[in-house]
Amino acid sequence: MIAAVFSGSLVIYDYTEHDPAFCASCHIMDSAFESWEGSIHREVECHDCHYATALERNRMLIKTLIEKSQKVSERPHEKIIVPSTMCIKCHWEGEKDIPKISKSTGHALHWFKGGIECTACHAIALHKFEAEQRLCENCHGREKTLLPKMQDMLCTQCHSFRQGKLVPNENVCAECHSQVKRPTAENRTKAHQQFDCITCHHTHDLKRPASSSCENCHFLTMKRGKHPIHLDALENDCLSCHQSHQWHITEKESKILCSQCHDLYSLKTFQ
Repeated sequence: MIAAVFSGSLVIYDYTEHDPAFCASCHIMDSAFESWEGSIHREVECHDCHYATALERNRMLIKTLIEKSQKVSERPHEKIIVPSTMCIKCHWEGEKDIPKISKSTGHALHWFKGGIECTACHAIALHKFEAEQRLCENCHGREKTLLPKMQDMLCTQCHSFRQGKLVPNENVCAECHSQVKRPTAENRTKAHQQFDCITCHHTHDLKRPASSSCENCHFLTMKRGKHPIHLDALENDCLSCHQSHQWHITEKESKILCSQCHDLYSLKTFQ
């Protein structure tokens, strides 16, 4: 008799603790159970993420029996249902086939250093764990992509969370801008080619590239020789004469370029 009671107790305990069907037995959990079944966490038990103490469980049981609630209670203001401490059990030290954040630059900055809870980005909807670009704008609203051709791109297409730095380098840019000739090892030290693309180009600032970007480094050059006449008096910018990714103007090139606006004169007199 005792053995039968003990065995039955184990079966009941296992059912209530480890079988998601127990959670679904309450009709107000239908939508939550359905969304869980279609999620990437469908093999994860409810209590692996939604932990509750014995006291909290008894409170929920009493509330369900007495109040006979027809819907899940509202979440208290800013209360976190699933804290990050539950997430890292799998996504930091879990099985090897589970994606890890231990080597993720983006997660190191946002979660480990910034203290942002996982659910702030990964649970904006019920059991929907894929982060959406619009969530980035909740904190980075001022950094919206302004260039029209890039407005439909995801933030993570340039700002990789899991590989390298969050700030894109020339390798990331070259994935789309393959037409731009990348610097070789021999000319890597030449002017401009020693820098990453974002030194001059910035998708979040329409003023770059333009004279305002050039001025960050060449502010003295822009005040020398004939530069003030061309830039200030004639209201040109640097790109009116200097070609992108080339910049240096040879004597031969000046004969064609300068003659478009005025009579030719030696480049030596320009400087």
